[in-house]
Amino acid sequence: MSEFKTDLCDCCAIGCGQCMYSWFCTPCSNASARSEFDGSNWCFNCLCVGGPVAYNIIREGYGVEGDCCTDILVSCFCAPCASTRLNAEVQARGPRNKSMV
Repeated sequence: MSEFKTDLCDCCAIGCGQCMYSWFCTPCSNASARSEFDGSNWCFNCLCVGGPVAYNIIREGYGVEGDCCTDILVSCFCAPCASTRLNAEVQARGPRNKSMV
């Protein structure tokens, strides 16, 4: 198991633009991270995949330490920071296999 490449509170890890995107449209930012991660449909991710689910899929996909309870808490109580972290992680590690969705 590995760790995330950025800290949860490192909102400007990949630029202030991404941080603002995460703050003003968190579902869109989560959808972008998931779509970049596995090539899944952006609209589906934005409308149907919540933050905790996207966080869990990406965390487990990269083999990052954690559990579903932490994924839920982080994504619900620190949503913009969690979304920025997901986008930074996908940018740092690159895409994974195509989605089954």
